[in-house]
Amino acid sequence: MPVPSWPQATGKPITDGFRSTFPVLGKASEVDSGPKKQSRTTTARPFMVQLVYVMTSAERDWLEAFWFEDAAGGAVWFEWWHPVKQAVRLARFVADQPPAYEAYKPDWKVGVTLEVRA
Repeated sequence: MPVPSWPQATGKPITDGFRSTFPVLGKASEVDSGPKKQSRTTTARPFMVQLVYVMTSAERDWLEAFWFEDAAGGAVWFEWWHPVKQAVRLARFVADQPPAYEAYKPDWKVGVTLEVRA
């Protein structure tokens, strides 16, 4: 099955307010005395990215269909153009943080939270 793709031309990302959080790659363990013991557990965790797009009504409708069908509500990874890295990355929606939109006349501001592979 081919990997779904979010077309680069869909929506205009607003870089003001763009937020990317590094992945947690380790864990800390309490010890009887002294500083916590920290160790690396993995290198395969995704970055968390939050951003807002300005979309036309047609683009907003496309995103709604993409969310429900191609991305399966966050279960499926898809190709996404990273506006800061200027490269295609694999991403998926965070399932418990679905896209949300609000009026931004004549268009829409659409906020998304994604897990993005490095």
